[in-house]
Parts: sequence; C-alpha cells; structure tokens
Amino acid sequence: MELIMYHVVEVKTKKQEEEFLRIPALLYEINEDDKWVSPLFSDTKAFFNPVKNPLLKDGNARRWLLYDVNKHLIGRIAAFYWKMPEKEHPPMGYFGFFECADDKRGAQRLFKTAIDWLAEKGMKGMWGPFHLGGPGFFTGSLVRGFYEPVYGVPYNFSFYNDLFLNFGFREVSKYCTYRIPLAESYQWKFIGKQARSFYRDTRYRLELFDPKKCEEFSRDFTHVFNKVWAGFPGMASMTEPRAVDRCKMLRLILEKRTILFLYYENRPVAFLITVPDVH
Repeated sequence: MELIMYHVVEVKTKKQEEEFLRIPALLYEINEDDKWVSPLFSDTKAFFNPVKNPLLKDGNARRWLLYDVNKHLIGRIAAFYWKMPEKEHPPMGYFGFFECADDKRGAQRLFKTAIDWLAEKGMKGMWGPFHLGGPGFFTGSLVRGFYEPVYGVPYNFSFYNDLFLNFGFREVSKYCTYRIPLAESYQWKFIGKQARSFYRDTRYRLELFDPKKCEEFSRDFTHVFNKVWAGFPGMASMTEPRAVDRCKMLRLILEKRTILFLYYENRPVAFLITVPDVH
C-alpha cells in the first residue's frame, strides 16, 4: 500500500531541478510560515555542480522528489558523499536539502531512498542533515529558537526533528548560534577590559582580513579549522582550494573589519568571522 501512496523520482531534467528548488517555498507558504528565507537558487545549483564544488571532485550526489498519490509534490532530499581521510572508518554518506510535508511515511520513503543509494556506493551509514557547502554551513536541524534565520543557519519546520527520530536517527552533535544586543554597553565594557589585558602580551597579534590576500588567509583558516574540527565524526577536513573558493564566493559581502585572525608567535591559532546577514 505504501508503494502506491508515494512516488520518488530522481532529479534529472531541468523541470525537476526547478521543482527541487521551489518545493521549500511551496511548503512554507502552505503552512503560513513567514520566517523561512529562500536560499539563492544559483548557490543551490552550484553546490551540485562538480565543476564548481570541490567537495564533489572525489565524491558524488543525487537528488530526489517525493509525490503523493495525487501526484502532488510534497518533499525532496539529496544524498552525497566525498572522499574522507583514510582513518575515517567506516565510510559515511550524508543527506541534506531535506524538505517534506508533515508525513512520517513520506519522509521515511525519502530517507530510505537516500540510504539505499549510499549503500550502493559502499557507504556504511548516513549523517545529516548536512550540506554540500561543507561543515557548519546550513548544517543540522533547528529544534529550538525559531527566529527569522541568519545566512548560513538552517531553518525548518518544528516537526522535522520528530520525522528524524521516528525513522531511527539519533542526535550526535549540537550546533548553537548566539545573539548579542549591540546596544547594551555593559557587555562591551567587559569585552574592552579583557581586550586591554590581552594586548599587553606581545606574543599575540590580531590581524584584520584583507580581501586582496584571500589565498594567504585561506591557508591560515584551513590550518585552524582542521586543528579544531577535523577530528569530529562526519567532519571532512578543510582544504586550501575549498577555503579559497568559499572566500571568493563570500568576498562581495564580507566586511573586513569584522573578520579577525589571531596569531601566537606568528602562528595562526584562532579566527572570528562575522558575515553580514544578507537575508
């Protein structure tokens, strides 16, 4: 009976690609959710283009659409994988770009389709929701704090977590975003006090991002990122070409005064990247 109720179609044609791009807007409009903000279609297309996305140089990706018995489009999903370091065992795949009506069996069909394809490619498990933009970019599922999202942070229906848990997924990582009201001066007094103490230590050096030195800062970004994140399960190591591509992609909206790199005895040890909310 379930096979008759739902129909899963792989995205292959331009029309199907357009449906893949537009289904989120349809779902959020039907549910009268005005907080969701549509990603740029050009960005989404580029993520699935092996020429434009270095992650797919040694990987692969597939997309599917979900229709109900009345041939109404009610969901989508993507599955993908890329080459991980040799120490990463067993090989894992990912799912992302998941959107679906509040329909447990429909969601199960999407998850199973993604898992079956990844298994055919030799993957032993599936992480998600993940993103082809890389770690930390639209990664995870929002479970608390349903505010209007900022760029790069996922926003989804509150029932998605139930769909994930119902299928058998379990929570393995938490991502947090924070807000700070810039007008409250006491916070800046505290920060200023800490900063003055920090500046007395001449072994440390702060440097503002310079768009003209994209390759140099991308190298330092890659070094720090891999020291912090590369050891976590499901996290791919950053490469300098990927970092350069991300830098060039965001260069038009980056504000150099809000991007800081910290050096200790001239070695990069930390960075702070604040991206303006293009939403």
